Amino acid sequence: MSRVETVAAGDWNDTAIWDTGVLPTNADLVILNHPVTVKHDFTALGIRIAEGGSITVDPENYAYASQITAHVPEWSLDCVLDDDRTVRLDGVLFEGVHPSIGCTGHIAGLPYMGKIQQNTARDIIIADPGYIGTSAKLQDINPEGSGRAYARKVSNSVRYLTVTVRIRASMPRYLGILYRLAEGPFQVLLVTDRAIIKGHIETVAPDQGAVGTEYISVRVTVAEGL
Repeated sequence: MSRVETVAAGDWNDTAIWDTGVLPTNADLVILNHPVTVKHDFTALGIRIAEGGSITVDPENYAYASQITAHVPEWSLDCVLDDDRTVRLDGVLFEGVHPSIGCTGHIAGLPYMGKIQQNTARDIIIADPGYIGTSAKLQDINPEGSGRAYARKVSNSVRYLTVTVRIRASMPRYLGILYRLAEGPFQVLLVTDRAIIKGHIETVAPDQGAVGTEYISVRVTVAEGL
């Protein structure tokens, strides 16, 4: 495995942004230190989004380009405070991804966070929920007299993704990592078979019906935002 890092912001397919001077391959661990846009298929063994790094679809791609496919099994996010990195890959087809949730790294004086990832032994299962949702708070307005009622938007839309995480009951340490991620100050990266979202863990809701079974089951919601 080779390590390839960005040396400048730009298009993934521009060889000038990579320290090797060539595009990453499926044998490379890619470190994103800068904002990178994608508008064609891209591949890597893994992508680590470091401090200062972002990855988004080229905004012009939505209008006329064909489907983008990402051949990237491993995704990870460095733990960063005051986090303004962006991960927006709506419309990208993910192939061979290993579902995961977490942020990795250590900042002095703060606890190490960590990452849980679905594995072939099925100690952890992150169920595919489909795609990202979005919600906004609306306020119903009921005027007096004969005026028409209407709704007023009182908050911006928030993107979110909810997954069911099943952890083998004999391995509760993974549940401990998940709760530490939820209580910590860092944003996490939630990766599923179809979508990726970066944000804070909003809820971890236990499934009482799973008590006493082979797996501990929780519903985890990650909401996008600074």
